[in-house]
Amino acid sequence: MRRFLSTLWAFCRPHTITGTTLSVLSLYLLAAIDVQHWPSRELLVTALLATWGGNVYIVGLNQIIDLELDRINKPFLPLPSGRLSLTGATITTLVAGAAGLVFSALSSVYLFAVLVISMMLGTAYSLPPVRLKRFPFWSSFCILAVRGVVVNLGLYWHFLASHSSRTPTPPHLLALVGFMIGLSMAIAWFKDVPDVAGDRQFRIFTLAVRLGARRILHLGRAWLTLVYLAIIVWGFMPGSGLQPPAAALFHGGLLGWLHLRASGVNPANQVSLTRYYRFIWWLFYLEYIGYPLLHYLH
Repeated sequence: MRRFLSTLWAFCRPHTITGTTLSVLSLYLLAAIDVQHWPSRELLVTALLATWGGNVYIVGLNQIIDLELDRINKPFLPLPSGRLSLTGATITTLVAGAAGLVFSALSSVYLFAVLVISMMLGTAYSLPPVRLKRFPFWSSFCILAVRGVVVNLGLYWHFLASHSSRTPTPPHLLALVGFMIGLSMAIAWFKDVPDVAGDRQFRIFTLAVRLGARRILHLGRAWLTLVYLAIIVWGFMPGSGLQPPAAALFHGGLLGWLHLRASGVNPANQVSLTRYYRFIWWLFYLEYIGYPLLHYLH
């Protein structure tokens, strides 16, 4: 049983589940700070259950469709390694997706919209004949639309669903949306860098295939520098909703850490590239941890 659960957990792609969980908790805290009381705990529980289900559906479908591709790019995953059968993966994916839709439909129209839009884009990303992952622009669009826009706005509105008077969307939330769009774009670029060999063989012309790992690393580093500088400047703007010195110190520290890690990446080494990609996810996690605190300190 322990081995089965470990295999199932690996199939769920833990780094994405962690990101989803932190985004839900962070937006719950932001909503609580803005309305000065804790939104319904039921809304929090249903948001977690629904988004976990949607997350597993999206990553599960991608692994099922990419089985042959992952035999080259990610042979350690449960499906290509043979630890999980195709039937088991299919059942897990469909049950998770159905559960996510049911939990969201029973909760609020905003949460249901988050699930429907996210799962539709996730399906279009992976499933032929559309298979948007073949096209750099549309591949990036799917990721930043879900992680940057749909999740942040939809969950925030979901947590305010029980609030008696609807408050307008605050500027600090829109700033978070903008920042996460920028960070999600970098994730979309970097995620394909360790997979160039398999993608090229299967004629999936990602940005990493077209430009090469070295150029993507430089492009992503420059892009994230602009994203962090923008949020630092935003923190000092009137009405930013953040505590300016603390926000500058927090984001400046993460920017320095980014440059330190980027300088040590070997573009010719797949392990080094994969570790760097996982580091970008840590930037994603830390933003969702730090942002509510910076807003609370304001």
